[in-house]
Amino acid sequence: MVPRALLILAAATASFAQTAAPSFLLGMDYNEWGPINPGSVPTQITADSSGNLYILMRCTGTSGAAACITKLSADGKTILWQTVLGYPNSVAVGGDGSIYLVAGAEFNLVAQKLASDGTTVLWTTTLGPIQGSSGMAVDSSGRMFVGLGGEVVRLNAAGAVDATFTSSTCGAQVLAVDPAGSTVVAGSAGCLVRLTPAGTWTGITLEQPLSVLNAVAVAPNGDVVIFGTSQAGSSFLERIDASGAPVFTLSSPGTAAMALDAAGNTYTVGYSGSSTHLVKNSLAPCGTTWLSVFAPDGSVLQTTYIPGGESGSEFGYFYNGTIAIGPDSSVHVLDLTDGTMPPTQIGPFPEFGAEFDAGVNGPSNALFRLSPNPNEQTVPLACIGNAASLAQGPIAPGELVELLGSGLGPHQGIQTGATPQTPYPTQAGGVTVTFDGKPAPLLWVQDGQINTIVPWSVAGPTTEICVTYNTVETDCLSSAVVQAAPGVFTTDGTHAIALNQDGTLNSAANPAALDSTVTIFATGLGPIDPPLADGALAEPPLPADTLPLELIGGCANLQGGIPPICIAYSQYPALSAGPAQGSVAGLSQIVINASDFFKQTFPPQQLSLAVQEASGTAQANSNEFTIYLAGQ
Repeated sequence: MVPRALLILAAATASFAQTAAPSFLLGMDYNEWGPINPGSVPTQITADSSGNLYILMRCTGTSGAAACITKLSADGKTILWQTVLGYPNSVAVGGDGSIYLVAGAEFNLVAQKLASDGTTVLWTTTLGPIQGSSGMAVDSSGRMFVGLGGEVVRLNAAGAVDATFTSSTCGAQVLAVDPAGSTVVAGSAGCLVRLTPAGTWTGITLEQPLSVLNAVAVAPNGDVVIFGTSQAGSSFLERIDASGAPVFTLSSPGTAAMALDAAGNTYTVGYSGSSTHLVKNSLAPCGTTWLSVFAPDGSVLQTTYIPGGESGSEFGYFYNGTIAIGPDSSVHVLDLTDGTMPPTQIGPFPEFGAEFDAGVNGPSNALFRLSPNPNEQTVPLACIGNAASLAQGPIAPGELVELLGSGLGPHQGIQTGATPQTPYPTQAGGVTVTFDGKPAPLLWVQDGQINTIVPWSVAGPTTEICVTYNTVETDCLSSAVVQAAPGVFTTDGTHAIALNQDGTLNSAANPAALDSTVTIFATGLGPIDPPLADGALAEPPLPADTLPLELIGGCANLQGGIPPICIAYSQYPALSAGPAQGSVAGLSQIVINASDFFKQTFPPQQLSLAVQEASGTAQANSNEFTIYLAGQ
């Protein structure tokens, strides 16, 4: 039996992409090479009230954590100044361009303000002994708020401490304040508090139990926006109003940085890796780095890919972009680039082409500026990905895929159907999808997302995918074609949708027993025998997948951890694989023996599905996933 969720294939994430104000649209003003230092990447960017940009990173030619700030003109063409700050814990920029920092000095923590020239010291105040990492924020009047363990001290515009607020329940490693300085929020791992008008702290209850507090910001109306990691390990955004009531909670995988504008809109930038990311009014086709904007009610205003983005994690360190909001909702994104998007202007920074510390030839840094532009041209059809793993890359005949974009179909999604006598339709809600002109079966059609099936006749080496809605054809995408592009369906991107031998859903509370079978579900496994028509349902005698496949498993690489690691990866042959009765051709169920996993002292923590292509040499691997095993 195939779980109903796999038969529906109507992704719930498609719905939130449509509730957006149509008038909001960011356009690309320019992109240029950004600063980079071998072995170091920018850690922070911010903008002042004039739109000038301040880039914080480790100084070239220095060791340790010595930091430099580069002030760049709003048009990106001129370096106004560069200065060495020493070894600050936190740095902020005032609206007038003055620099505020907190740093260690002779075992004490000091606060300091520099003039807008970046060098003149206006005042320095000793705060007391260093007590670990300290959050810091500055309001629009120049008052500075600094976390000292369980306290927050407030310094007036002249640098004098004029108030101390003590919290007995929460540290202040992360600190935020609204522009007026009337709402102060402090937090640390698993803890968040808000300062009341009476000068005491009150706890903030989140809908998602907090494990890691990545960032917090306060909107002008006092709403608090959290970017954090839940106790379940997933990243999320949450907004809480001034009364403590939740406004929205959104899953936010891949998010690296967050910022708010003067209207209270939330901006996030992140890295999607090889997976697709739901878009709305994208300025570029699928890539790796994306920018999302959420209205105060949580509706999506825009989600766009940033052209040519790249992940620093591929080059020996982790860097997924930084973001700064300037006046009039101008947005600066600083990210690594793969070089596929040439700069629209030449700024003051040279293209980086030397070797990184790890000895790997790394990419350049790129600076992107976006601002509101209702006439900007967007990309209607932006992405194609595996419907199970969401992975970008080559596609395979018979694979269930998702297409993402804007204006692809009706606002209200339509789920299609099939019977043993009638395959899934190739037209629904005015939508048609073609691969090299061949109409494809449709499973789900909606403005922002279409789920479809690659026709079995697609042979490659490339194919052109086009969408027509109400007789109007969108832009088309080109994709490489391979024999197999496997993806395993999961509940949350990690845990496989799997059935135990008794037909019940595999879960932590219902793990697979020793000497039993487990069934997982996948797509993109290549040809089946006997073949079926595009979009047809499988009926007895059931076809089988023809390419050999096996599961590959290994243990988490935790040196000296408990349980001990399993260095070697093991291979487990599948007992059977092919479409289940009543499922569409291209959706396969794979039966495996759970006892195989117990051949090791410690069962594998991660699995992937490997398909051996007909050449006998090429092997395609699926996304990694886990299943629940008794005693694990």
